[in-house]
Amino acid sequence: MYSRLNITEYVTIAGTVVVADDPHTCIDADRQLQKYLGGSKRISMSAASQVKIVFDEVDMSKWDELSLFLLVSGQATITVNEVDYELKGSRKFKQYLFDCSSFGKQKEIILSSVDGATLALFLPCVRSARIENIDKDILEALKDRLSIIDFKYPFQFELTADVAAGDEDLPLNDIADVPECAVLRMPDDLLVFTNDERSIEAGSVHLTEPLKTGYTAGSSIEVFIPVLTEHDDHDYDPVVLIMQTEFGRKLFSDEDIERYKNGQVIKRWLSPVFVAVAVDCKFADVVASLTRQLEASIDPAFSMILDGEIITVDVTDSMSILETEIGNNPRTTYTLEVAPQPVTVLKPEQNTINFEITSKGVNEIDYD
Repeated sequence: MYSRLNITEYVTIAGTVVVADDPHTCIDADRQLQKYLGGSKRISMSAASQVKIVFDEVDMSKWDELSLFLLVSGQATITVNEVDYELKGSRKFKQYLFDCSSFGKQKEIILSSVDGATLALFLPCVRSARIENIDKDILEALKDRLSIIDFKYPFQFELTADVAAGDEDLPLNDIADVPECAVLRMPDDLLVFTNDERSIEAGSVHLTEPLKTGYTAGSSIEVFIPVLTEHDDHDYDPVVLIMQTEFGRKLFSDEDIERYKNGQVIKRWLSPVFVAVAVDCKFADVVASLTRQLEASIDPAFSMILDGEIITVDVTDSMSILETEIGNNPRTTYTLEVAPQPVTVLKPEQNTINFEITSKGVNEIDYD
């Protein structure tokens, strides 16, 4: 699980600070992922400057980690929970992690620079990898990633007559090309749902709910392709459906030390999972079209965000069934291998030890 910090403003405290969108500086070259994330924020700071990054208040005690990706030119300091931490210059984005479980409610981070610095800030978020949720997190992350693909149904439709608010029948041209239980996108992006009651002779589809507004004849209507997981209501046609199929062969993996700016924990990498992504529709030519669009939008190894981390997902296999079997739609299925984020298995206590050193002085120095 993760939640991006909703930054509302950058407040200059001292010196000169210029903040601008930087769409070309992204942590990952994946164009689709960059479309979803956007670029970074470029923060240019003069000497002896400070800027306060203000975001909607977050109770960070409900999360494990605060994560920031920063590219730093020069030297700067970041103040989190009223503690200063040094940021060293780097040629590429570096992830800064903080144990935020004791931070409580927070709504600001401060950046400071003595001699001037330029920073790029990317994907500030709070995150947790809870063992009971990691498999669901994988499905939701894939859903978010594939939802940014602008799937286009290969047939276009328009209203053949005016409709009014309250109508439950939608008169369309080429009605036979609309599957039962399709999701239709109206001109104002309102989604409406059809059921299996239709009248080919009358040229209309029946909706599950009445229209909330009216439309004129000739208005363009699109068939929308939802991306859903096995936990969603997925009785739609067409649909892109994500389902977990099996665990990887490796039952246990290595443990590693995750170093924070304010401590460290020991994490364990658990076995990967295999996930099926199925493109499903009543019409085989629609499956073929959506399959082409999917393959044009992702690589055999593509990127996505899982629990606030940018990871690579491998497409390991694919299978197409374009002939309708009894009780089944034509579909193309891809098999993906995804490693979950590591889970914390040990969080060492941070103890403070105070030393008292007393200088006794030197009375005499013997050079012999």
